[in-house]
Amino acid sequence: SELRIPPDEELEFTFFRSSGPGGQKKNTTDSAVRVRHLPTGLVVVSTSSRSQFQNKQLAVLELARRLAVLHKDPEHVMQRDPPWFRAPEGSK
Repeated sequence: SELRIPPDEELEFTFFRSSGPGGQKKNTTDSAVRVRHLPTGLVVVSTSSRSQFQNKQLAVLELARRLAVLHKDPEHVMQRDPPWFRAPEGSK
């Protein structure tokens, strides 16, 4: 099945400096990307590239994949509570 990319209105992006190996270039660019899906509270972080554009693409694709899994079998996902699922802030 084809992944559904959420519309921009449902996404909140945060850009920050990545840590780890990569030298001076990585230390001076806000290339890491955190994307939050506002309706579900799912958060994905991508730091694998020195390119903010590539990290943004990777994060959105990973978010779409996780939303597809959540949509396919929400009961199973919630029971297992995978490490990538985080409830929206302020909810219990």
